[in-house]
Amino acid sequence: MGSEAPDNAPATPEEAKAETPEPKNPASKWFTHDWNRVIAVSKLPMLRPATTIVALMPILQQLSDRVPISVENAWLLWYSSLSFAVTFIIVRFQAPGFIQDFADYSAYKSQGHSHRWLLWRLKFALHTAHDRDDLLGELIRKDLGIPYVSLTDAQKERFKNPPEWPENGKSVGEEKLGYIDELFPAGRDMCLYFWKGDVRHILPIEETGDPCGYRQKELFWIIYTDQAKARPRWRATAWVFIYLAFLLLGLSFINNVWKVAHNAIWGG
Repeated sequence: MGSEAPDNAPATPEEAKAETPEPKNPASKWFTHDWNRVIAVSKLPMLRPATTIVALMPILQQLSDRVPISVENAWLLWYSSLSFAVTFIIVRFQAPGFIQDFADYSAYKSQGHSHRWLLWRLKFALHTAHDRDDLLGELIRKDLGIPYVSLTDAQKERFKNPPEWPENGKSVGEEKLGYIDELFPAGRDMCLYFWKGDVRHILPIEETGDPCGYRQKELFWIIYTDQAKARPRWRATAWVFIYLAFLLLGLSFINNVWKVAHNAIWGG
């Protein structure tokens, strides 16, 4: 996909950052429909009894043929429960693993991973990113990804022999904005290389270079924000079943209230 980006690229670190476009959707009005909200709904306490209703409905249907009981309203609950069950299946198999694994940064920190693990998760997230172009650009905007030429001498000694742009490099967007699908260890540290235009950037994760955890936290939320918007069609499908489930649940509630009120006022 092109030759190596030259080491003597004319752009300075400041120019490279200035040329990076602003986020495309810094605050979407649809953020309440991201994957983290879908997962939160799928964990509501009502999901367990919903699956029970789905399992018991065939038995109730057989009993209704022998015992004079009404299952009309039970069918509304059954379809509502089935919608919740479908939502759970969509979340289990289509929601990004990063969002399923970590509800927030505190959840990530509580698992006690090494400082390198988050870079691995970024590598995996790039494969299913909602917008790789914007994700890589955000790394530059937040000063996590920096031009290789701007490293200190000590960092260049640790992260020496930077790779050339490989034949299988992944370019995204209209310009040359891509990354090498490989992580490069340097002792206990690790880095990811990516390009913007003709400038080679490096995202280093260092054990001693982030004492307050700022870089880890920023990187976590960059990945989280992108993954929460990933797979929009499956996410929209999950919300369709969620709204359907609540609609049917509401109709079942109204039907029950009407029956009770009708019997109390008119006596059946």
